[in-house]
Amino acid sequence: MLKGAITIDLDTLGVHLKGHGLKRKQYDFLDFKSGMENLLKFFDEFGIKTTLFVIGKDLIPAQNTETILKAVEKGHEIANHSMNHVQGFRLLDKQEKEKELQQAEKIIIEKTKIKPVGFRAPGWNINDEMVEILKKNNYLYDSSIFPSFLNIPLKILHYLTMSSRPFSDRTTLGSLK
Repeated sequence: MLKGAITIDLDTLGVHLKGHGLKRKQYDFLDFKSGMENLLKFFDEFGIKTTLFVIGKDLIPAQNTETILKAVEKGHEIANHSMNHVQGFRLLDKQEKEKELQQAEKIIIEKTKIKPVGFRAPGWNINDEMVEILKKNNYLYDSSIFPSFLNIPLKILHYLTMSSRPFSDRTTLGSLK
């Protein structure tokens, strides 16, 4: 039997299209529900358990809570992916980072009755300050680091394709160092 780790960032269309003048409400979170149903069906078929990094705001609608509870029942881990998925996460001040973490954690606990122990910053956009915050809040791991020889080319490509957006939206994969 092959073993591996599968993690998924549950980013809705509203998160990625917000910079294009579209309102998150236009999607009514239906992409979350249909996407999760498809993922869970696939995972069930192959007996896969995974870690799902959830944006706190996406658990507010009742239909999304029902969907995420199905994932919990099937044995998938629910982890914290911040409250609002701020793309320039590492650029936030310390208090804003902690607030993003704690607000999402509060909703995850409220909806699933499980305290998340893992975190992934939006766009893998993390710095050392966030590691301190995670320790302080008793997180066991961070999955924001994306080590690859492709990091620099991917970062440059992302930055160029997002050139019409504000700097905070263009920054991803952390700093170049």
